[in-house]
Amino acid sequence: METFDPTAFGWKLQRPVDYPAPRYRVLEDERELGNVTSTLVARVAPRTYNLNYIAKGRVAYGYPFDFFNRNGGQAARFLFALPEFLPAPSAGPVCESVPGGTQGARTIFVRYSWENTAGRTTASPATEISVLANELLKVTVPPRPLGAVTAILFATEGAAGTEQEQIATDELTWTQPDAALLLATTEPPDENTATEISVMRMLSFRVQRGVGLSYFLQIELEEAPV
Repeated sequence: METFDPTAFGWKLQRPVDYPAPRYRVLEDERELGNVTSTLVARVAPRTYNLNYIAKGRVAYGYPFDFFNRNGGQAARFLFALPEFLPAPSAGPVCESVPGGTQGARTIFVRYSWENTAGRTTASPATEISVLANELLKVTVPPRPLGAVTAILFATEGAAGTEQEQIATDELTWTQPDAALLLATTEPPDENTATEISVMRMLSFRVQRGVGLSYFLQIELEEAPV
């Protein structure tokens, strides 16, 4: 399948992006004998996405026409990377100084990002904490958002902006071992690569010309069965 990628041809995604409800819903029934819960995970109706782009130049203008003509119009099935599907955290983690260990007093800066099978989000703002002597750093992150697999924790005893990866965890809390923080591992990512690749079909698209050679693309996509 070919990948539909307007941004590669000069289109810039405009906000807001209309994201639909989650792909699955969970139905539970506790009326059975013995208080046994019956759980059903059901797929909801195909999700639709309404996206707006802006661009300049004839190359951008011609791309969607050429793509859908080449792939069979509304009958086409194609791959599409949902933009910024997994949002980056906007607040730093909760940090505590808890009893344990034999290390001295220190100041630590902590950030975290979300990870899925496609990549990682940019990291949260840094949380600064003073950890007391003979105590350890404890970090708590919020529940993972839809689509996130793990949380990546970054920390440093240096200055904010120099954090290094410490651990990838699927737990909400992490306590630093009685050892120095890891150095020279991985820095927080500069861009959000935690996208979701879906098979789509085109429902409609419309291109309007603005001032000069500026163009506006409105497109409606729907998830399609593979």
